[in-house]
Amino acid sequence: MQKLFHSNAPSWPRRAARTALWLVAIVIVIGVVTPIGFRIAAHFRERLADGQGVPPTGRFIISADVKLFVQESGPADGVPVVFIPGTGAWSETWRDTLNALAAKGYRVIAPDLPPFGYS
Repeated sequence: MQKLFHSNAPSWPRRAARTALWLVAIVIVIGVVTPIGFRIAAHFRERLADGQGVPPTGRFIISADVKLFVQESGPADGVPVVFIPGTGAWSETWRDTLNALAAKGYRVIAPDLPPFGYS
């Protein structure tokens, strides 16, 4: 009778455990490397002089004790659409959507919420 399985082949629980360990390792690496990458990018952006390197479609607005960077585009009389970036994001996150809506005649506004972006 022919042997169907090799005796030195790992059993399915062992393969499943090995696969699970690889997945956990990948998640840990992504969870550590991604924030480090964001921090490095922020470090270089924050070393620029005030107002340097900002997207040309935006401007600074002084509001009480906060200096906000806001990007605007589209016609002044267009229906306003305000984009609020999520935690850790900035107004440039919305760039493609801002351009598409502005091209359709909407007035699009995207602020950088402190302490992210240029605010």
